[in-house]
Amino acid sequence: MESIWLVQAIGLFIRFMTTIPEKHLREEYRRRTWRYLKHRRNPGMLFTYMLKIAQHYHAHTMATQMKSGVTQVFNSY
Repeated sequence: MESIWLVQAIGLFIRFMTTIPEKHLREEYRRRTWRYLKHRRNPGMLFTYMLKIAQHYHAHTMATQMKSGVTQVFNSY
């Protein structure tokens, strides 16, 4: 399972670095991932961290679109 999680984490990281258009976000994700790897070397946790990055990017994109008026403001509360 650890090998599978590692491959999935690497795949997600590559996907982030190639599909996220904002350069500043790619650099931040790269820096944080490197710092994370220096402290934790658990592939399962790395995969979980990649999912958290995906969630952050999704929230960032939604907030940016709502702020600019591209989409309506959505309140989930």
